[in-house]
Amino acid sequence: MAIDTILPDGRGWETAHPRVGAVDNLQEDKFSITGRQGEIHINGANGEQIEIYSTSGILQYRAISDGNDVISLPAGIYIVKVDGKTYKLAI
Repeated sequence: MAIDTILPDGRGWETAHPRVGAVDNLQEDKFSITGRQGEIHINGANGEQIEIYSTSGILQYRAISDGNDVISLPAGIYIVKVDGKTYKLAI
């Protein structure tokens, strides 16, 4: 399972998509994940299951997205699963 890296953008954290030249028809995510000061914001994932885990593998949050989710968590590094994709996020 591949994990996308979340990179700082000055305002928060944004998903970074690697560029792959030899593969055609890559689909961009239909949602965005950002982290800001103890919160994870997930926008555009309406109806998708969201799971957030600590780096030790403990489930911290699970819900079906309403399309504009704000999840409050202590500062740290988290693994976020949305729409069958996995991301690493620092808040």
